[in-house]
Amino acid sequence: KAPDQHTGPHRTRFARTVKRADLVIAGNTYLAELARPLCNNVFILPTGLDTAVFEDLSSDSRDARVRLVWIGSQSTLGYLNELRPVLESIGRNYPEVSLRIICDAFLDLDHMPVEKHSWSLETQARDLLACDIGLAPLPDNRFTRGKCGFKILQYAAAGLPSIGSPVGVNSDFINQEQNGLLAKTPDEWRESITRLIRDAELRKRMGQRARQFSLQFDYSVISNRLIELVRTALGRYSR
Repeated sequence: KAPDQHTGPHRTRFARTVKRADLVIAGNTYLAELARPLCNNVFILPTGLDTAVFEDLSSDSRDARVRLVWIGSQSTLGYLNELRPVLESIGRNYPEVSLRIICDAFLDLDHMPVEKHSWSLETQARDLLACDIGLAPLPDNRFTRGKCGFKILQYAAAGLPSIGSPVGVNSDFINQEQNGLLAKTPDEWRESITRLIRDAELRKRMGQRARQFSLQFDYSVISNRLIELVRTALGRYSR
């Protein structure tokens, strides 16, 4: 995560660590730019995931519901809560829509059913596969710009189109109108969600593109890049 530039001790520890490093691997461009003034050997390597598990599993039996989904932790559940007015509006107009939360904490809505699924490594892929639209809301601040967009990669691996705030790596991972939609204001969020609810074929096309996009972040690809970076760094000491 990005160091808080307004907090002296955090920034000092970050600078001291990076200056002493022979190799810095950053999860996104924002983090890399923070490190580059302090180290001349900085590379960007996105977070990897196991995309194969989403192919090996079959989804839950499909029904007539359209499921929005958010996956995350209690510490970031507040980002989803900021969408509450939008979600309540959607729920009032589309009774066939529900929200699935995959987390260690939950929230309730008055006008939309909420499916509460406790996160676990064993069930998260299957829980995602039964959904239709991934949500990735973020406020815009130094901390969120340093996040690495893992939930968008999870949605993509599950073949889901994402709707995300245009913050940090979200804008890199969501190719507008291709594998998802970017939404900044409440009206844009409402319009984007509504559009995907109404258009099953669009969801399918975007989901297929998202799945293809996710393959470049598979463990097999990212691990080989990591090995090469470390090998190159170590090679400097063997000359």
